[in-house]
Amino acid sequence: MSFAKSLSIKDELTRDVNKVARITTFLIDQNIVLATPVDKGEARGSWQVSQGAPITTDNDVEDKTGSLSIQQAKAIIESSGTIKYPTFYVRSNKPYIERLNAGYSLQAPANFVDQGITRGLNGAKSITI
Repeated sequence: MSFAKSLSIKDELTRDVNKVARITTFLIDQNIVLATPVDKGEARGSWQVSQGAPITTDNDVEDKTGSLSIQQAKAIIESSGTIKYPTFYVRSNKPYIERLNAGYSLQAPANFVDQGITRGLNGAKSITI
């Protein structure tokens, strides 16, 4: 194998890894957002995706459908397109999100966040690059 060929393979592999990271993050976020119980939509609207460092502030977005949260996540993920091996964070800073995840609401099962992560990872496994 020539040196040029090995560089080509490395570049292709880097692109594939980055693509899988972006798709997986999007699927995880989408699953978690849509599984979050809704009253006013504050919990669902609180999910934020960031790249490089977690967001540590709360937002006051009411998003009953989850579409705004998902679109914002998509924009963040797409904007990181040139970053090699990006690190993404999916986070809610609502103080009661852990209680919701523990099963406080009848609208969502306990551990809906963990289940959303698992579904996102499984969904990403089925993607052909």
